[in-house]
Amino acid sequence: LGDVYKRQLWLTVPVVHAVSTWAIGDILPHSFEYGYGTGYIATSLLVRYSLGEHRHQNWRKQMAILITGGAGYIGSHTCVEMLEDGREIVVVDNFSNSSPVALDRVEQITGKEVRFHQVDLLDEDALREVFRSYSFEAVIHFAALKAVGESVSMPLTYYKNNVSGSLILFEVMQEHHVKNIVFSSSATVYGDPSSVPITEDFPIQPTNPYGWTKAMMEQILIDLQRAKPDWNVILLRY
Repeated sequence: LGDVYKRQLWLTVPVVHAVSTWAIGDILPHSFEYGYGTGYIATSLLVRYSLGEHRHQNWRKQMAILITGGAGYIGSHTCVEMLEDGREIVVVDNFSNSSPVALDRVEQITGKEVRFHQVDLLDEDALREVFRSYSFEAVIHFAALKAVGESVSMPLTYYKNNVSGSLILFEVMQEHHVKNIVFSSSATVYGDPSSVPITEDFPIQPTNPYGWTKAMMEQILIDLQRAKPDWNVILLRY
């Protein structure tokens, strides 16, 4: 993956810490550590750091950032952080496990309009229309089904939604020359770790279909970045 720098952001919720894997060739090589926080704070800080403070020229352009699953809990908080940081954002969400009310509250908090489209990532034509309508500099990809227990009883639904939907997203990004992505993965990819806290060199060994979908999507992005080094990929586990 070229020069890969790993940063850890420690959390008190839950008992393990959030880990991000940064796969960017030209990034400031210093570690990044906090003593407390929550999942959405971790995500927001890491995303803002990746979008605003590294030295890759393409990320300096003031274009829009596409946030998939932006009406979810972490997604909506990230929308707030992006808007308050002066970023232009566009949200796509199918509202299968979220509500448009969350985006209304984002607008109330920030005083700024949220541009959103009710789109399922499996709807390739609708997603392409969104990409044709805006100029995106990056994608923050939260959209996914996320209940571990449900994934065990509905594995095909999870693999189709999470993996197939992501593949469509990555293909449409490639068609429109959008090569910067922050992928919301999960510490679930570590399965049942032998000890805590978890570090990034722990083995990837998911124990349920949800975890496997995240691990598969990570591997797809790793392979994509290896094949196309001009892609900037961040894998955020928390």
